[in-house]
Amino acid sequence: MTRSHLLVATLLFSGTAARAQDTACTRAPASGQVPVVIMGRLEPTDPALEVPKPYLKSVLSSLRDAFHASGPLAFSSFTSLGRDTVTYAMATAIQFQITDDGRAQDSRLLATSLSSTLDSAALGAVARADSEQLLLPMPDNVDRRAVLRFTTYVASDTGKGVSGNSVIGPLVRTTAPVWTSFTMPDMVRHMRPPEYPPSAVAAHAQDSVMVVFVVDESGAVIPNTLYLTSITYREFGLSVIKWMYNARPRYHPAIVGGCPARFHVEQPFTYKMR
Repeated sequence: MTRSHLLVATLLFSGTAARAQDTACTRAPASGQVPVVIMGRLEPTDPALEVPKPYLKSVLSSLRDAFHASGPLAFSSFTSLGRDTVTYAMATAIQFQITDDGRAQDSRLLATSLSSTLDSAALGAVARADSEQLLLPMPDNVDRRAVLRFTTYVASDTGKGVSGNSVIGPLVRTTAPVWTSFTMPDMVRHMRPPEYPPSAVAAHAQDSVMVVFVVDESGAVIPNTLYLTSITYREFGLSVIKWMYNARPRYHPAIVGGCPARFHVEQPFTYKMR
């Protein structure tokens, strides 16, 4: 009988564990300001559904043209900007469908950024692209059940465009404070990992699932910030989501400028047969 083993990969960052401080904390000043860009990414929520990249790029271009914030984009958590720096996160996730006549429908907030201004701007971009008829109809050869996911994140602003096969591009350029004194979140490893789905064991299936979420100042995962990306097999994704909600994994919180901080996390879970 084939045995299976779930290997839970470490977080996509390094750093020693740190304890949250119980008393009020005054964060040390930022190390400086750097140019950053809020990036947009567009992809099908179901990786099994193929949508032509030129079409996705045209939709992302329309969303970029329709992306306008009604006020300052408030920051509410941190993210890694590079190996040696962290800055404020600007990450949200919206999902929607496009009809045969090029109308956006069923748009909703998939995961909050904890910034209502950013979430409203992303939702508003979908609504404006629809009302201004900027969207092309879904190609005839695409499954009509296709649901698209529009996400944002912060990157260093190099002034260069984006190339390659990924459907990503700049939305807003700005400057942001950065910290060089920080510790990344680290999972407290004292619990059983997510279940290896029986159907996947029978099929000898393997996969790597990426889950995105925010860890708060106490080390708890904020549920409404959680969503999946980079998933191939639906069963693996469901297993991770169920585990995140039921097991409620704990983390040593991030420390930024000497204080506990909310932190935007991308963590892979690798399912591998042994």
